[in-house]
Amino acid sequence: MARPRTKKQRDYHRQYYKANKAKMDARVTAWVRNKRTGWTQSEYDLALINQRGVCKLCGKPDPKRGLAADHNHVTWAKRGLLCARCNTGRGTFDENIKVLELAIKYLQENG
Repeated sequence: MARPRTKKQRDYHRQYYKANKAKMDARVTAWVRNKRTGWTQSEYDLALINQRGVCKLCGKPDPKRGLAADHNHVTWAKRGLLCARCNTGRGTFDENIKVLELAIKYLQENG
């Protein structure tokens, strides 16, 4: 079990975090992305360059939230970076091609 931090240590860590907030937030974001999707920061950066900073589906940037690292939930194969809307939409259809085809048919028939 880790021993409790002293007040001096807590104060130091708080000051360090305040002084390096952007750096620390980027590290946490990269760690969480890797844990959830298997994408390393260098893989994400390379995909971002290759996709010119835009979503692989709709071709638009997502300046508010950044692009999500998309992967196959069964094989963990990396697919590309998607904006929040495309990533949510793809997930809503459970990656089911037949359901997506039905959605396309619905939109074609009903404008």
